[in-house]
Amino acid sequence: MKNKLLKIVEGLTGKIVRCSENDLDKYLLPHPILGKLTFREMLYFTIYHVEHHEKHILQNLEKPSWNLRTRSLLPVRLTGRIHWNGSGHYS
Repeated sequence: MKNKLLKIVEGLTGKIVRCSENDLDKYLLPHPILGKLTFREMLYFTIYHVEHHEKHILQNLEKPSWNLRTRSLLPVRLTGRIHWNGSGHYS
């Protein structure tokens, strides 16, 4: 899966670097919440969004998590699971 994701990112990066500065501000892309964004704005948003999730994933990997199978608290890295706690956060 990691290799597949890397190939997709490399392909997209290759296409992005061929865009002119004018193209980055000329084309509009729809976002379901933010509305229309320029290609440049969407790139900045995507970078921020991915980094935001990466930060939270790394933080959550260090927290203990309830293992339903063994009914015990184990670090997520040992169970391989990240659990939704129902309050808008993963734990």
